[in-house]
Amino acid sequence: MLNENDGSNDPYLIEMDDLHQSGIYPEASFTETAKFQDEIRATHDRWNQALSSFGSDFGIEGDRRSDPRQLESKTIAEITKRHETEGRTQKTIVGIAGPGATGKETIANALGYPQVLRTTTRQKRPNEIDGEHYNFLSEEEFEQKTKAGEFVSVTHRQDRGWYGILKKDLEKALTDADVAIIEENPETLTNLKNSIEREMPQYDGFVIVYLLPPAPVALHLALRLAKRCVESGDDLGKTIASTMGERQIAEFQSLKEPIKKGIDTVFIVNDKIDRATNLISDLVEDKNPDKEI
Repeated sequence: MLNENDGSNDPYLIEMDDLHQSGIYPEASFTETAKFQDEIRATHDRWNQALSSFGSDFGIEGDRRSDPRQLESKTIAEITKRHETEGRTQKTIVGIAGPGATGKETIANALGYPQVLRTTTRQKRPNEIDGEHYNFLSEEEFEQKTKAGEFVSVTHRQDRGWYGILKKDLEKALTDADVAIIEENPETLTNLKNSIEREMPQYDGFVIVYLLPPAPVALHLALRLAKRCVESGDDLGKTIASTMGERQIAEFQSLKEPIKKGIDTVFIVNDKIDRATNLISDLVEDKNPDKEI
């Protein structure tokens, strides 16, 4: 992919060439990402800065600071140590978050735990089923339930409507299981944890799982998104901006707040589904999360 006149001293091109040689992604993904090299470069730099900041917080040194596997190892070790000191809770909520193309839905399904149904006022899409994908309510119905104190957490998203989690849906998910899953963004999960402490303190086990690809993070994300866009015909430039850009980097950085507050927060590298799900299940089921996988 590179030659002597190709900018072979360019770290970005070297990393892209390494990924190209690995054979992980189809040729079409590289052809597509080449059209948006400037945008991906800028995002790549921003992700590395954000990762390095977290790495410094956890005492990781040198180039390893931007390696998500180092963050994975550090956060798993911290949570394991905390559980050994403070003991385990009987019921645990696992909040799954991450930028686009990290396999959040795939991991949530593969874990096999019940998933907490969410409620929204947005319009139902043609492929969605009421009561399965979401509880779909009118704004009036949503407001009535809010006033009645039926929600444990509510949030408003501009141009998208209201979203919330009904107490009965959280209770239902944890009635016959010790672990339940909620897929949301980090800020919503942090607010949910705070609300549960006030409204439903019997469910005090809570872990935020933030999924990332291996290093280099932004290049893996861009190539994964490019594969999707080639298949769907979507515009990669717009997709990069909406699913791995500044908003997602800000969401990633917002995880410093729950970590500072002592909320269990773990970074998991999702390059192999079995590996990622084993790490998560071992952590929440209190098996042996420090084992090598």
